[in-house]
Order: sequence, then structure tokens, then C-alpha cells
Amino acid sequence: MALYHLTDDAPLDAPVLIAAFDGWVDAGSAGTLAADRLADGGRVVATFDADRLFDYRARRPTLDILDGTLSTLEWPELSLRASRVEGRDLLVLAGPEPDFRWHEFSASVVELARTLDVASWVSLGSIPAAVAHTRPVPVLGTASVRGLLPEGVPQGPDGHLRVPSAVLSVLELAIGQAGIPSVGFFAQVPHYLSAAYPQAAIELLRQVGIFLGFEVPLGELPMQALETRALLDAATAADERTKSHVARLEEMADQARLPSGDDLIADIERYLRDRGDGPGDGGRSPPLTVRRMSRTTALPRIAMSSAPSRPPAGSWWRTWVQNQPPSSPPMIPMSVVPMQPYRSRPGTNHPAMAPARRPTTIQPKTPRSGMVPLLLGARPRRDRRHGTGR
Repeated sequence: MALYHLTDDAPLDAPVLIAAFDGWVDAGSAGTLAADRLADGGRVVATFDADRLFDYRARRPTLDILDGTLSTLEWPELSLRASRVEGRDLLVLAGPEPDFRWHEFSASVVELARTLDVASWVSLGSIPAAVAHTRPVPVLGTASVRGLLPEGVPQGPDGHLRVPSAVLSVLELAIGQAGIPSVGFFAQVPHYLSAAYPQAAIELLRQVGIFLGFEVPLGELPMQALETRALLDAATAADERTKSHVARLEEMADQARLPSGDDLIADIERYLRDRGDGPGDGGRSPPLTVRRMSRTTALPRIAMSSAPSRPPAGSWWRTWVQNQPPSSPPMIPMSVVPMQPYRSRPGTNHPAMAPARRPTTIQPKTPRSGMVPLLLGARPRRDRRHGTGR
């Protein structure tokens, strides 16, 4: 039984397939915000079997209850949409990251790409990084062959890096192996932010436009970016330690450097020694170790490994980074798991203003001294094993 259903086989002119999924590589929802902007007003070309792809205990459907009467259910769904931007045919695959059947899903996407004569592939994602919200958004690129990325987007990071994969990377690799040119753009989002970050989505769209040779309409993203910047500026100004940390990130950006690999590894090892079982894990987390793969002066190379190789999803729910020694600038609590995007509801213009998604601030159960609670608009994530939220 096919994993997808082709609903519209109208011919397209050398379409470019653009993909983004929430979850692992969607910090600040930048990738999915950019993809939704590109798919705006498009028609559905293919739909995927959600019952075979999603774990509904981890990604529960949304129930509407009106005056005590169960009204409607909104189920997770994943579809391929076709749009035409500045005379160019685009196919946009965006939505929740599948939980199951990644091999079958990858083969289905490759089959769809061949059926629809896809000319090239573009991955859109975002990762937490030591960058300041007051500086331009850096973008890293991946490519199936050298020379595909626009000038100014470094292909990297250099060296050997081992990280848990997202389904987006599984698809990009499969598409490249199928002989279709593929690139990926990954915005670096301030690690102290746990809310939608439209500025990163704008930068991703700018790079897509350069790659495809036209200017992408941004819609309401610039206004949303201004609102988010005002919130971040206000939160930074209200706390001296936060202000000092952001100033350090600004200095590093101005000097085009990042902290040394030894300093970063020392920070992580210190956190692992003091973390115990971690908040919300219930003692299920296996011990983590830090292993350096390689390092250059531009970016440290580290890998976090554990036994078993895939810890319970609950152990990734929230990571709090302890404050550095007094001689070093303070670290702000960071979220390892990027937040899922907010969904706008009728009558709201900004995703973060959706009334059903009221922003909250997540605090550790026992706050340690020297920790700065700057997690704007954070939302609790569900425990994928037990289906519970904290």
C-alpha cells in the first residue's frame, strides 16, 4: 500500500522541491515559517498517510469543545503543495516531522520527485547557536556537490560531525543519491530563544531567492520580526546578566569567532556532572558522555553519545545549562529541542499571538543560582514515550 496519494498530476515546469519539518532542526520555527510562506496559496498535489507516519500519543490531535460539546478534531497532516512564485514552479513539503517509517517515507518522496520531474531540492532548517538576536542571522549550507550554494553561504561545518539526524536530512541524502541536485540552508538561531523567530525565516527566504534567481515575497514576516525583536530587546534590557551575555555574543560576531572547543566541552562536562537525572526525566535518562570528533578554529566539533544510543524522548524534553564560573560571562538556559511552531488562529496576524497557544516561561523545578530565565514564549513538549507534558 502506497504511503502517499497523488491528488493532482497537472504538469509543472522543472519544479524545485522545498522541504521543512518541525522538530529537530527547526529552532525558532524558522524553516517551517519560510516553507509556509513559499506554499501560501498553493494547491495540494499529494497527501501522505498520517495514520502510518505519526504517533498520536506524542502528537495528539487538537480537540475543539464548544459549551461542553465535542465539536471537531484537527489531526496532524502532511501534504505536498504546488505554488508558483515569480514565474517559478515550486513544490513545498512542510509540516510535522514523521515519527515512523522513515525508510518508506524517504523512498516515497524520491518516487514523487521523479514522477513530478523535480529539477532540484532545497532543505530549510534552523539550529540553536551562540549568536545574538541583534546581529544578522548566519546561515550554513549543505550541498550534494560543491559549487551549488550561493556565494556567501559556507558549506559546512568543516570536519567530521556526528549528530542525531532529522528526517529532513534523511530526505536530502536520498534525493542526492537519486541524482537530483540538492542543497540545504540552515539558519543559526539565538540559543536563548524558545519562540518563533521570523528574522531567521526571512534570511532563509533571502537565500532561497538568491539560489533560485528571484526575490521571494515576505508577506507579514517583516512585521512579525519587528515585534519579536522588540520583545527580545525588552527582555535583555531588564536583566544585567542577560545583557552582558548578549554583549559577549555581539563581540564574538563582530570578531567573526566562536568560543573555543575546549571551553565549550568544559561547559557541557560541568553540566553533565551536576545535572543528576535531569528535570522531567524521572530517572530514565542514561548517562551522557561528551566526545570530540575534530575541531577547527571556526567551530568546535563535539558529539554527545549515550548508551543506549537512543535515550527516551523525555530526556530531551528540556536542557538547562548551568552558569559558567564567575570569570566567564553567564550562560542563559537553552532548549536543546527546538520548539514546534505556533499555529495562527482566525483573527490573529502573528503566530505567537494565537489565543490557544498562550506563551509561558518554563522554569526548572529547583532553580540554581546564576541562571537567567529568558525563554520567551516557551511551550511544554510531550513525553514521546508516555504521552505526557510538563
